[in-house]
Amino acid sequence: MAHLFLIAGHGDGDPGACGNGYTEAERVRALAARIKALGGDNVTVGDTSRDWYKDNLISSLNIDKSWQIVELHMDSASASARGGHVIIKSGFSPDTYDTALANFIGGILPGRSNLIVGRSDLANPNRAATKGYSYRLVEFGFITNANDVSIFNSRMDDIARGVLAAFGIGSADADKWVWDDNKQEWWYRYADGSYPRACWKQIGGAWYYFDSNGYAVRNKWIQDGGYWYYLNDNCSMATGWKWVDTAWYYLNPQSGSVPKGAMLDGWQYIDGRWYYLNAMNLTGHKHGDMITGMFDQGIHTYYCRKEKENGNPVGSMVTGWIWIDDAWYYFNLDLDCQPVGSMLKNHWLTENGHRYYLKDDGRMAKDESIEISGKTYTFNNSGEMV
Repeated sequence: MAHLFLIAGHGDGDPGACGNGYTEAERVRALAARIKALGGDNVTVGDTSRDWYKDNLISSLNIDKSWQIVELHMDSASASARGGHVIIKSGFSPDTYDTALANFIGGILPGRSNLIVGRSDLANPNRAATKGYSYRLVEFGFITNANDVSIFNSRMDDIARGVLAAFGIGSADADKWVWDDNKQEWWYRYADGSYPRACWKQIGGAWYYFDSNGYAVRNKWIQDGGYWYYLNDNCSMATGWKWVDTAWYYLNPQSGSVPKGAMLDGWQYIDGRWYYLNAMNLTGHKHGDMITGMFDQGIHTYYCRKEKENGNPVGSMVTGWIWIDDAWYYFNLDLDCQPVGSMLKNHWLTENGHRYYLKDDGRMAKDESIEISGKTYTFNNSGEMV
């Protein structure tokens, strides 16, 4: 367990960033007070009446080298910019504290693509490095973003506890999971005896959903805000690939245009391959389940692998030649005439100096003569026009 030394940014006449009726200096001092209140003797707060940047106080600081310095700030930009992140000295590698802190901040204040950033142009990270102190500066969202400010204000104790947890420090009035033997369900008890209900809550880096009675949902789909989410057996929100009942689903692994954990549908490019997740248009399939085999999408036909082959995962889209049910088919690899992966039909294809023809059902012509555009063509056993 670490000992925290907190520096509240700006102050002593410098309000820092301003927005939504607040100043940065006042807000980060309020957060520092809550971290201290919950962390007790494991937390030391630097003089909040001073501006640690302007007065160069780190250069005269004398603390144990094992202590962990965290400088508290809020960012400022356009009203749409949002999200928190961690800043360390450029050239330094993030330690386990930096990583844990960044993962927590990125979860409760999402929006940044890079959760840990190295900077060489900031005075205090350079001063701390010169003194040999372990230091990081944290931007707790944008004070100019109304949603970030709302989260910062309404969940200040959650933020304080998350900061403490990143350094292995339990809060003085620790919250805890409780098992209900009668209901055979989990709920989460706050230190004051209250509990979350009908809401999401991030605990220890994972997200959980609590129903209207306060029980953590598990092994179940829920719909929230127009998106579907799946809660695992341990009650945590699933991300990435998830097998549910008889099908694979893909839950968004990171926040972006679609929330983290939300079920994705339609064509999705995942780890270098295309997959089709039913967008409620294929009969016999549930919304979002991964499609395998041959299927129509719009005016085109596609084929996604029914099993893993040659290093290609099950469900990944096929391109090029493939043998299916005693016939050869060709799924567009790089021709400009139609989408990648779509089956060629009524289409000539030239490869290695040979011409092939894909008929109206997509099957390659072979061992036959057929009329195409008023002219008869003959194809040998290999499908080559002769």
